[in-house]
Amino acid sequence: MESQALVSYGSKTKRRRVNSKKELEKLELQYALLQTQFDYLQMKQAVNKATNPWQTYAKQEAQELQKALHENTKLKELVKFHEKIANNLGQFASFIWKLKKSRRDNKNPYQANCTFHPDLTYGRDQIDSMYPHLPNIDSRSALRRYFENNRVVIMWKSIVEDKLYPHKESHVIENHQGWFGGHSIH
Repeated sequence: MESQALVSYGSKTKRRRVNSKKELEKLELQYALLQTQFDYLQMKQAVNKATNPWQTYAKQEAQELQKALHENTKLKELVKFHEKIANNLGQFASFIWKLKKSRRDNKNPYQANCTFHPDLTYGRDQIDSMYPHLPNIDSRSALRRYFENNRVVIMWKSIVEDKLYPHKESHVIENHQGWFGGHSIH
């Protein structure tokens, strides 16, 4: 056994040369066979389409169904996204209402806000300037909130001539107006 092992390890193996011409002929033959099979399958498929219009119609319907299901999924995702935005707009409308409603008047804190009803308020801001050579800012605003079926509208406008609480002549009088509308999708 030892002598056989020595002989097998010591012998050199010859490399087989690949005959590229034979390999090429073999690949060309295989290509021709596959091309014939492919042509046959295409011909068979064309015959089936021509002879069975109901099968063609059923395939078209199945494709349309898949397309409709895909569009339905996209629309459901879009509706969820819009509902999320509507909820965020409602929260944003509440934030704007609270922000605009919270007025500050350090000198007369009890006169800073007056609520006529939950959706109509009057507010005053008096902001003292940090620099003595600049005038203070005086602001008076009416704030109104409207609720409708699918939206909330908040409007505000400055009261430039306030007869109940007149402005001081030395103050800068703020004059502004605006509105915000938040729509619901429901």
